[in-house]
Amino acid sequence: VAGTLAGTFFGSVSAAWSAPPVSDSKGFQAARAASAEVPKVVALVGRHAAVFTAVGFAFSAGACLSESLRGKKDPVNGFVGGATGGFLIGMQSKRLDYACGAALGCGIGAALLELNGPQHAHNPKRWERAYGLRKTWVDPTASLKPE
Repeated sequence: VAGTLAGTFFGSVSAAWSAPPVSDSKGFQAARAASAEVPKVVALVGRHAAVFTAVGFAFSAGACLSESLRGKKDPVNGFVGGATGGFLIGMQSKRLDYACGAALGCGIGAALLELNGPQHAHNPKRWERAYGLRKTWVDPTASLKPE
């Protein structure tokens, strides 16, 4: 769902930037010219939404498959998921060398995100153990509250 929404947003921005030039015609001629562009805009937005959805699915499938085959939750799963999604992104260029480079780059990026992900923010004991720091939250409005 997130991939579809992100792709729709990205496609909408792309469609806005590649909009046809404004016509000097008025009335029905302008409406006819604008309505001829609607299928092109819908196709552009739909294409981006489909690509983002497919990449999100490939990432999830790769990471889940790696976790189920290996039986471990570690950054390697993120690498496999990122590599499958990155390969799909790279194949948009129809060149294998670009696809392999994108797979490697996205895989390393996903593995690094898995390595330093949100588990530190949600698990204070791991934060303290990893960095020797105690994570404490200070209320910034505490000085504004009457006593």
